[in-house]
Amino acid sequence: MAIKSIIADIKKTIKADERTRNNQYKQNKIRFIFSEEHGVDTITYLILDGYLNTPAVKRHVRGTTPSFTTAEMNTLRTQVRKAWKKVFSVSNIQSEHKRLGYNVANTQKAAKAAANSVVGLKSKLFPVAIYKTGRDVTAIYFGSFYGAKHAFGGGDAQNVVVRHLMNECIKETVTNMTTGFMKSKPFGLGGPKPVVTRGTLMSSMPREGSYRARVHGEPIGTRTGGSDTTVPSVNMVEVLQKHSKTVATRAAMKSKLTTNGVVDKLVEEAVDGITAGLLINRKTMSSATKHKSQIEIVMTLANKDVNTFQNIRADLHPLTVAATRVERALLAKYKNPDYQASKSPRKRLVELTSKQIVQNMFPHKSKPDMRLRVNKRLLAEGKTENITEIVKDAVALTTASKKIKSRQRVKGKKPAKGRSESRTTTQASQSPLALRNLLNELLPKAVAKNMVAPALQYRTGRFANSVRVEGVTQGPRGGNTMIEASYRTDPYETFAPGGRKYTQQRDPERLIKRSIREIATGLIGARFGITIQ
Repeated sequence: MAIKSIIADIKKTIKADERTRNNQYKQNKIRFIFSEEHGVDTITYLILDGYLNTPAVKRHVRGTTPSFTTAEMNTLRTQVRKAWKKVFSVSNIQSEHKRLGYNVANTQKAAKAAANSVVGLKSKLFPVAIYKTGRDVTAIYFGSFYGAKHAFGGGDAQNVVVRHLMNECIKETVTNMTTGFMKSKPFGLGGPKPVVTRGTLMSSMPREGSYRARVHGEPIGTRTGGSDTTVPSVNMVEVLQKHSKTVATRAAMKSKLTTNGVVDKLVEEAVDGITAGLLINRKTMSSATKHKSQIEIVMTLANKDVNTFQNIRADLHPLTVAATRVERALLAKYKNPDYQASKSPRKRLVELTSKQIVQNMFPHKSKPDMRLRVNKRLLAEGKTENITEIVKDAVALTTASKKIKSRQRVKGKKPAKGRSESRTTTQASQSPLALRNLLNELLPKAVAKNMVAPALQYRTGRFANSVRVEGVTQGPRGGNTMIEASYRTDPYETFAPGGRKYTQQRDPERLIKRSIREIATGLIGARFGITIQ
């Protein structure tokens, strides 16, 4: 029942209606790529289509399949690319945006500042940053992608910008192909094909909007960094970022489960399955959902053939189909008493989510080995869902130690009635053996806590579990204390100084020393040294 409820709620978020699209275009930051590669392809095939639709060419190829040689295609692409570089320059694109009422800047910082200014917040400035990125030009829209109202017809202001530039590029290409030294050639393509004049070709040309498309997400071959931001996928992520707890609570109420771990994990697993292979801002879509990452919608100027690729990856139909398949898979996976009301929620939590509780303590992926002692302790502490709890004993001992030392400074003065000294702390501060035992009790958990980037990252718990204090030596007359520690060198010595994968941040010795220092400082003060075997 929980699984069906979760999938049903997620399916409701997979929407591609006009209202959802309009809200995204008006409210989200949008990165639009004027892609030279896809733009040249689009105009090339659009011109070829216009050429084949002229009366002379139709008569010439009647009853046969028209074909173009590699040399002919290269000639046409060269002319289109030449026109593209001239028309789709940064200055041209900026001028066209200004003409349509956008507030144009050269950098994202300037455009964002305009959007967040007093004037920008009170009125519509439609700020956009336009700049060169490799062979392409990128436009970042803040405020509203649609832009201001206009009198040019043909949809929103951004669509008009693209349409004007595309038509200008087509005219530039056709002019170059039908004038000058290429005028005597059949449209500059060579071979036994009819000569077509500029006017005839332009009148036979299909409307550019019938080929061109503003493709959502990252189409094949672009360098946008990985982003499957279609209207349905963005809406799903945005809704779940805000309301995943509501989805879990509703599922728990219907299935008589608690939301503590079990149902939350089911929601996470369902999102992982539905969005498998999909990316937002170079991150997995499930990670963006879980960590509430800011969503930047990526779109590219391309053609409808490229748009088909996104239609089979991240559009309404594939996401809905994926949700149905994930529902079946989860029902099959958990078709056992663990998900029936006959078992207590506590038992499910222990049996099903022990790993997940430990995994949720870290911002990166991990696969804790629950056989290890350190992971069992992390599990016990992690039920509070706060990794800082793993050093709560150390904090308590540190506080107690400071109180004892402050009392000892006053000679002969007894502690106030009703207060008692920490026997464990006193022994640790006076006995090297007691200190070693106490450090070994707390050290693995403290090391695990510190295993986040850029340091060595916690994965299974083997490294943290292997760290031990081998000995504690106290100097003469209360001198400096030396703490000797060791760790499992196979395979971790590769990260140590001299190792193949050594970096200062990932040095295991540095990690261990930091963890020992955090615990020991409160127990014996700052006068101690640490050596790693």
